[in-house]
Amino acid sequence: MPIALPAHFLWLVLSLVFQATPPAPTGFVLGQVVDAATKTPIASATVTMTPATGGTAQASRATPATRRILTDNQGRFLFRDLAKGTYLFSATAPAYLDGGYGQRRPAGVTQPFALADDQHVGDLSIKLWKEATITGAVIDDLNAPVIGVTVTLARRETVGGRTQLSAPQFGSSYFARADDRGAYRFTGLEPGDYLVSVATKMTAMPIALVNADAAALGSLRSSGSTAMGEGMTAMSPAVRLGDFIVQTSLEGNSGSANPLVGRLPTSLEADGSIRGYPTTFSPGTTSAFDATVVTLKSGDDRAGVDVHLRPVAMVRVSGTVTGPSGSEPNMAVHLLPDYAAGQNLERTHETAVTSTGPGGAFTFPAVAPGQYILRAWRIPTAVAGPNAPPPVSTLWGEVPIAVGDAALTGVALTLRAGLTISGHVEFDGTATPPRPTTAGAMLSVGFESPWPLTVNGATSVRVNDAAEFGAQLPPGKYFPNLPNRFSVAGWYFESATLDGKDLLISPVVLDTHDISGVVIKLSDRRTELAGTVLGASGQPDANASVIIFPADYHTWIQNGMFPLAARLAPVSPLGAYSVTDLKPGEYLAAAASDDALAHWQAATIEALAPLATRVTLAVGDVKRQDLTTRVIR
Repeated sequence: MPIALPAHFLWLVLSLVFQATPPAPTGFVLGQVVDAATKTPIASATVTMTPATGGTAQASRATPATRRILTDNQGRFLFRDLAKGTYLFSATAPAYLDGGYGQRRPAGVTQPFALADDQHVGDLSIKLWKEATITGAVIDDLNAPVIGVTVTLARRETVGGRTQLSAPQFGSSYFARADDRGAYRFTGLEPGDYLVSVATKMTAMPIALVNADAAALGSLRSSGSTAMGEGMTAMSPAVRLGDFIVQTSLEGNSGSANPLVGRLPTSLEADGSIRGYPTTFSPGTTSAFDATVVTLKSGDDRAGVDVHLRPVAMVRVSGTVTGPSGSEPNMAVHLLPDYAAGQNLERTHETAVTSTGPGGAFTFPAVAPGQYILRAWRIPTAVAGPNAPPPVSTLWGEVPIAVGDAALTGVALTLRAGLTISGHVEFDGTATPPRPTTAGAMLSVGFESPWPLTVNGATSVRVNDAAEFGAQLPPGKYFPNLPNRFSVAGWYFESATLDGKDLLISPVVLDTHDISGVVIKLSDRRTELAGTVLGASGQPDANASVIIFPADYHTWIQNGMFPLAARLAPVSPLGAYSVTDLKPGEYLAAAASDDALAHWQAATIEALAPLATRVTLAVGDVKRQDLTTRVIR
């Protein structure tokens, strides 16, 4: 016999069922991917939609964490069943640079898109810029193609008012292999200035080190030669030149790959002279200062950038390395071209490396004429623990040399002990601070050696349980490279000071004396500045960007404009901007056209400073500051 249930009970059951099953989201975004220059649609582009980090969009069966879709013949795409939230839209397509929603120039930043409940968007546009390319051939002295060698691309940029050359060691877009016609091709390039070269590096291991023991090999690794530090297993294939096993290679510091040994041989002539192929830039020069600069715009296809290789007579360069305790055996000695020293390019364009033997003597068996920097170092590995002073001293030394047509002998390279930067770490907040020694890895990145060729660029910084730290370093300027992305367990970079001076604009300078008293503060509260940018008409300006830089901009400029002291923030289509990883301090904030701020320099800062708004940010501030777009004269 059926049981009759009260009406109010059925209503309760049904209401619980509907509460437990919320309605599926109905929002959608319809958009189009177009060529930024011609506005023509791009078919078969891949569009990726991802909920923004920290946004309100939640993954579910209706709204997965990431979705991808191909555009149709009209470049259109559609994402359905979207919940309220903030999303990132990016796109890729053959022959185009990667891009995304809100991007206004090649390599510019993309914008998050905020979607309301049940909102239907039908006009979202993503612009993509065509990639630029460089093609050419590698040709030898007999006008024959050189097959299989690696061609390296370096980018010339102006940073902080100084021209710099960079070639990321592991950036695949910066390396190309010459094919069976000697031809190479670089694709996926952004607009900019580039240099093309075939780089050669000679690793010369003395015969006496062929059977080196573990201690000797470890010494070679700590002084910067991974190839020799791995012994003969990393030196094959190689050739013998007198008392050396020589490997000619350009494959970074490892030296393990060697496509050049049979194609660009270094040879011992009958008269005892040595001929070989030095690093050569297009069209056929051994100096970056005389190389052809290839200037690319979006979509450019530059052909005929050939590299003509010519063998040259090489000479021996020899000398001794001594340290504070006397001669330094089993230490790697590095030879750098003067155009690369102190720049990222020294990672890919090191000329040669050899090792000292008994008595600290070293020899480079074959060096082309030119201007060089001779350098040696030993930097202990980073260790976190209760003992702050490093047990092994950092050693460093360098000397400029000029190599001509005759052997250069008697070169003296004197090493000195590293100078010390020391201080302590403070945790400013209410949360339970982490163990101080956990900050060791962060500080090792924060105080990078000015010599990019040193292993990983990281220094040995020791932090003890009393939060005291110390590091022995080569001389130079040291800005604390401590942005918030290197936070420690929820603690964020607040300040780095010495005698009250902000080290982001007034760096530590090591010259003849140790430096003590550096204070690194970390906070458990993030500082944020946000607002709206209005144009001359009083309406939100979606074509602007915001730059925030130190109020003491004169000192900042004089000391080289360390990039982490300033922030460039994009503006959303509604004119909004937000910066969440500013350290507390005194700033000037200004808005200008995105093009005007794309490659800002000292002149840009000096022009904007009188028009900027002064902003004071305390720890944990969440401050709003609206801005008006300024025109830079």
